[in-house]
Amino acid sequence: MMNKRIGIFFPIAILVTGCLYPYRLEVPETRTWPAEGISSISASTKNGGITVCAAEEPNITAHITKRCYGRNKEDAEKYLKNVVIKDTIISGQLSINTEMPSGNRNYGAEFEISSPESTHLDLSTTNTEISLTNMTAGANLSTSNNAVSLKNTQGQINISTSNGKVLVQVHHGGIEARTSNGEIDCDIAKLDATESIILETSNDKVLLRLPQDVSATFDLTTSNGEITVTGFNSIRYDTQERTHKTGTIGSGASTITISTSNGDIIICAR
Repeated sequence: MMNKRIGIFFPIAILVTGCLYPYRLEVPETRTWPAEGISSISASTKNGGITVCAAEEPNITAHITKRCYGRNKEDAEKYLKNVVIKDTIISGQLSINTEMPSGNRNYGAEFEISSPESTHLDLSTTNTEISLTNMTAGANLSTSNNAVSLKNTQGQINISTSNGKVLVQVHHGGIEARTSNGEIDCDIAKLDATESIILETSNDKVLLRLPQDVSATFDLTTSNGEITVTGFNSIRYDTQERTHKTGTIGSGASTITISTSNGDIIICAR
């Protein structure tokens, strides 16, 4: 009975909040920093997406959109001041952090960042998407209740989300991605012997594409689904069950670990 009451409470709370604060106010701003001497960016926000793309320019630019809901325009303008964006540069790291109150009123801040491709990234948000394009120095990415997407990236990538899809299009390097209730679709163009792949989700499938000449050991587990490894010249199985397979592709230089529940696992050649 308690769970049922909680399940009903959340939609009612959201509806009440929307009725109290129907006016949505968004205010954009742009900040720019010289890229010279900056090797990494740490960006943290809430209820706002983070997008980072490579740019051939001498500056790092962040287009920031702050958001607040209010009873009317005047009320929203008053409370938007509670959304504070702070930036610092210390020891080669640019930090962009958002401070906002908690409570019934909906606040948020969105970042669209362009920087040199060789900048390492630490990005964190909630309830919204993170996306990277053409970045080459690796990243740590954390969100919730939404997707994470990468395109043409390099370096070690660590991803944590929930209730959202992980989409990786043409990545060079190792990757560790964890989500729940979301598909993982991962295309790896190059995987060196010292690099590894760890993919975990639940209630959805995992699709991993690898170079045909890849060399790796694999450990694949699902609770209710099929496991398929196909398209490679050399595949050897040590365990070959419907829901658990271990073995080697090629000489087994790198490692691949994949787990899900109620979903298929497919590893295939690109």
